[in-house]
Amino acid sequence: MTLQNGKVIDRPGIVHRLDRDTSGVILLAKNQTTFLFFKEQFKNREIQKLYHAFVWGELKEPHGTIDKPIGRSRKDFRLWSAGPTAGGRLREAVTRWTRLMYTNGFSYLALEPKTGRTHQIRVHLKAIGHPVVGDARYAGEKGTALGFERLALHAHTISFTHPNGDHMEVEAPLPQDFKNALRLFEGTE
Repeated sequence: MTLQNGKVIDRPGIVHRLDRDTSGVILLAKNQTTFLFFKEQFKNREIQKLYHAFVWGELKEPHGTIDKPIGRSRKDFRLWSAGPTAGGRLREAVTRWTRLMYTNGFSYLALEPKTGRTHQIRVHLKAIGHPVVGDARYAGEKGTALGFERLALHAHTISFTHPNGDHMEVEAPLPQDFKNALRLFEGTE
């Protein structure tokens, strides 16, 4: 991996992952010491992540918390599930959400996962009946909408403590498909 300043990193460390087709910010470590430093912050839930998503349905409440353990789907071992359809070892999972806009059968949300389970945001939104637009895995027959050709999920910001002690927040600008979808919401609600 080559940094902007031209320095080559032999073994970059991906500290966390994003689901395929999720856009946004991701945290990489330059060396093993920094990698372990960030991993410890994730383990202690000191790193905050904020996602934006377009979902099916109009959430009328301005905000809420989804507190549902996640386990393997009893119907398909490749999927995860929250609630009564979850099986196997259930793990705590909490996602806070804030409705930013809604119109014409869709909502635009800000989401803060407080835990870091695989597909957590997608599984939680499906569990409350508002799957992410374009989620082929968890939205069933709903498919794509609002001009998306992918999962309408964006890792917008990540906040953490740098190894030098500074608090940092990194933001990934909204991609073009999000900007296009937001234009459809203008003048509504």
